Amino acid sequence: MNENCVVEIEGKKFIDIVNLVSNIKDKIPIVNYLKYEKIEVYLKPKILGRGHDSKKIILRRHIELNQLFFEGLGLWVGEGAKSKGLYFGNTSQELLLHWLKFVEEVLLMPRELFKVTIVLPKIVENVVEIKNKWSELLRIPIENFTNVSFKVNGTPSNFEYIHIYFSSIILSEIMNSICRKIKGLILENQEFSVSFLRGLFSGEGGVVLNSRSRVHHVHLSNQNIELIEFVTEILKRLGIERGKYFYESRKFPIYGKKNFEKLIRMCIFKLSTEKKIKLEEGFKEYERNVEEGKIMELKILEQLLTKTMSYTELSKNLGKGRSTIQSHYIPLLLKKELVTYIGKKERSLLFEITAKGKEILTTLL
Repeated sequence: MNENCVVEIEGKKFIDIVNLVSNIKDKIPIVNYLKYEKIEVYLKPKILGRGHDSKKIILRRHIELNQLFFEGLGLWVGEGAKSKGLYFGNTSQELLLHWLKFVEEVLLMPRELFKVTIVLPKIVENVVEIKNKWSELLRIPIENFTNVSFKVNGTPSNFEYIHIYFSSIILSEIMNSICRKIKGLILENQEFSVSFLRGLFSGEGGVVLNSRSRVHHVHLSNQNIELIEFVTEILKRLGIERGKYFYESRKFPIYGKKNFEKLIRMCIFKLSTEKKIKLEEGFKEYERNVEEGKIMELKILEQLLTKTMSYTELSKNLGKGRSTIQSHYIPLLLKKELVTYIGKKERSLLFEITAKGKEILTTLL
């Protein structure tokens, strides 16, 4: 691959597709120059008489490395097939339309060129109606819709899965070459990093809430370990630590208030309204619960300011469950050295406020 495929024009960075395809596998790339910055590209076999020319495709010659480019690339890297062309599948109309915007505005490939396959969660009779609905939503001609299949086994889902694709070996080679070439740029440039992660997380990520509707963790799902390691490095450079990667579920979690705050500031789910709202609303509950916890800690310190008390006494005075006082609040205050254990009264453990606890209580009150 020509190392000069990233060029700068008027202060902006571009991928020069002509330089990018100068050496691809065992075939000869042919480039025909068209008007308005467009090029026609296809592959010829190196040995004459063996094999056929590949499908001819028309692309923008200079592809700008901007926000839409990296968002679309992130969607494709996370969700799309990589070996036979330009493929993307999802259940979200919002993500499908954003990816088609990337295809048309970044690559200059009309959506009318793409085929569509639909996978339904259950067997239905109104297949034609479903095709017509998606044809209208995606603005892709109904004649481009191929099979409709039914996913009656496997992972349960109540959503219709839409698979949009354009088969082309040369296009597959170009997209994979672009990914390899710009890894360094993604790592070095925070704007590029964030836009790439938005596409990746919007397509392959999720938000999990606990029973109190507060965000428990954000996760990313992908079986490509090389991609997981690359994303891990990006997150580290952005100051975000991920949890352990679980091979069985093929995902890793991200925990913690500081990480959630950073993800929200990054608009990590910008392309998915549903996931974005879920994270933001779940974080509001997270902060609300944290604030309630701090208030309860102060109330316990206030109780212990006058005399030593047991779990049962604190529970009765504060109207809080004894198990919560015992398993959560007292261990937390002990760890912070704000209370201390002083012995037993009959069978009940007794606690008192420490000098550090009195100092904090006096300062806040």
